[in-house]
Amino acid sequence: VLGKDHPDVAKQLNNLALLCQNQGKYEEVEYYYRRALEIYESRLGPDDPNVAKTKNNLASCYLKQGKYKEAETLYKDILTRAHEKEFGSVNGTFPNIF
Repeated sequence: VLGKDHPDVAKQLNNLALLCQNQGKYEEVEYYYRRALEIYESRLGPDDPNVAKTKNNLASCYLKQGKYKEAETLYKDILTRAHEKEFGSVNGTFPNIF
C-alpha cells in the first residue's frame, strides 16, 4: 500500500536492523540501514533528522564490524552537516576540524 520507497518503510527497516543488531547479524544490519538511508535521502532530503539518525546507526554498525574508515566517514558527514545547519559552512572556517 505504501510502496517500497515510502519513509514508513524506512522506519521499519531501521526496526529490523535493531532486531538483527541484538542478534549480532551485522551484515543484515548493514543492509537494512543502507536501504533505509537510501529511502530517507531520496524522499526526505539529506538534511532530514532521520538521515542523520540512520547514518549514526550505520556508523555504529560499522564500528562493531571493525570497519573504522567507513564509520569515520559517516560520523564526519553527520558532524559537518550539523555544524553547517547551525553555524554555516565549515569550508575555510576550521580547516583542521577533523
